[in-house]
Amino acid sequence: MEDNEFTIPYENCINRKGGAAILIDNYIFNYHSYNEDEGSEHWRCANRPCKVSATTRDGLARLNGKEHMDDVLTDIDIKMMRKLQQLREQAMYTDTAIPKLYARAIGELNADGVDSEYLALFFPKLTSIQKTLYKFRNLNTPAPVDDTDDIVLDGEYILCQDEVEVVVVDVVVVEAEEELHAQFNQMK
Repeated sequence: MEDNEFTIPYENCINRKGGAAILIDNYIFNYHSYNEDEGSEHWRCANRPCKVSATTRDGLARLNGKEHMDDVLTDIDIKMMRKLQQLREQAMYTDTAIPKLYARAIGELNADGVDSEYLALFFPKLTSIQKTLYKFRNLNTPAPVDDTDDIVLDGEYILCQDEVEVVVVDVVVVEAEEELHAQFNQMK
C-alpha cells in the first residue's frame, strides 16, 4: 500500500456502547483490528449489514470502495457522537462523577435543541457506557501508593512556620500573589 492512498480526513469519536470509533463523511465506523505489518487500523461500518470498511494510518483514512447500505448520520446524530467523545475526554481528565458528567451532557444536548424523546431513544443509556467511561478514567489515573513516604515531591511543597511541609497547589499562583503583595507594599 502506498501512503498516497490514505487521503480522507476522519474524526475520532466513540460509538453508542462507548467503544472506539471514527467518523468519515457522516458515517460512523467501529474499531475492528490493528495491522502490525502496515501500522494501520481497520474499521467497519457501524450499521450492519453494511460491508463498507476503512483503514487508517498517520491521521488519514481510505475506504474499501464498496457502497454504503445505509443513510448518513443526521446532524443531530453527529452532535450526539461528538458529545459522547467529549464525555469520554471529561471522564478521562476530570474527577467529576460519571453520572454527573452524563446528566450535564444530556442537559447540554437539550439546550442545543435535541429533542428529549430523540435522546431517550438514540443516546446511549448511562448503564451501557458507564463501565467504559470508568475504564477510560482508570487508564489515566496513577496507581495508588501503599505508603505516603512513596510519594515524591520535588520542590512541590513549602515549609510553614511551624516546620510542617504543605503541598503547594499551584506555585505560579503563589508566586504571582507574592509579587502583587510586593508591588502593593512599594506603593505605600
